[in-house]
Amino acid sequence: MRTTSNNLTTQRVRLGAALVELALALPLLFLVVFGAIQAANALFAQQFITEVSYQGAIAGSKPNATHASVVSGMEQFLTARNISGGTIVLEGVDAESFDSLTGGQKFLVRITIPPTILQAGPNIAEYTQLQAESYGQKQ
Repeated sequence: MRTTSNNLTTQRVRLGAALVELALALPLLFLVVFGAIQAANALFAQQFITEVSYQGAIAGSKPNATHASVVSGMEQFLTARNISGGTIVLEGVDAESFDSLTGGQKFLVRITIPPTILQAGPNIAEYTQLQAESYGQKQ
C-alpha cells in the first residue's frame, strides 16, 4: 500500500513542478513570439518604404514629372499597404523645390513612417520612426 501512496505523492509533486515551470516559461514564450512578430513587421515595413522611395525616384526622373504627381503615386503605394500618417519629402539635393529642377539636377525622395504602423499584438518594444531615402536625377 505504501508504494501506491508514494507513487501518487511523486506524481503530484511532478505535476506541481511542471505547472510551476509552465507558469514561468509561458510569459517568456509569449514575449519571444510577439517580439519576433513585431521585428518581422518592422523589417517588412522598412523594406516596403525603401521600395516606395525607389519607385518615387524613378517616377520623379521622368521629364514631365511634378511634385504633386510623384507624391500622389507614392501615397497610392502606401495606401495599398494600409500605411498612413507618414511623411513624404521630395526636394532638390540643394534644398530646391522639386518643380524648379531642370534636367541633370539631382533630387531626394524621403519617406518617414511612425512606429504605430508596426504594432501587431502587445507592444513589446518601442521602435523609432522608420525612414527610407532614394536619390534621382531629373531628365
